[in-house]
Amino acid sequence: MPFVLKLSENSLTTALSMSKRRLLALAALSVPSFVSRVCGAESGAPQPPAPGASPVGIEATITFFCALPTQLEACHKFYGGLLGLPLVMQTETVRLYRTSATSFFGLTAGPARQPAPGGAILELTTSSRAEVDRRFRELTAAQVHTDGAPRDVKAIGAYGFFANDPQGYLVEILHFPALMRL
Repeated sequence: MPFVLKLSENSLTTALSMSKRRLLALAALSVPSFVSRVCGAESGAPQPPAPGASPVGIEATITFFCALPTQLEACHKFYGGLLGLPLVMQTETVRLYRTSATSFFGLTAGPARQPAPGGAILELTTSSRAEVDRRFRELTAAQVHTDGAPRDVKAIGAYGFFANDPQGYLVEILHFPALMRL
């Protein structure tokens, strides 16, 4: 179906009397509104999120592992020290670290919180295979238990390894280039 723009006599006269700059500015404001109507935004059809926006309205994620109060400092040395995650908040029972622009990882040792190492995995994705290798060397030099040298995960086109934090939780260090295309 061809696109036909219909202008009334008044809007055509107004458009012709505008400077080129003002006309382009008006078009820039009008076209997205027109495209939105044509593509169904006004009919309730789902629209893709703006670049960088969340598709479900969630601005950030925080993943917590439970820690024993006596293990909180050892865990802080592992996550803040060995892994180099920046500590962004600390209370008597919580340590919160930034893992990316909108993602956080935390440890909580509050009342009635018991570690469950088999129940969760923290996956830290890296920008390169070399970064995975560097992390592996640093963790093994610090005598952190791992499941072996980094290796290819052919099913998903990734490369990585697992390590255990001081409480036994699994932490996967992974280069997963396809992740950002999902």
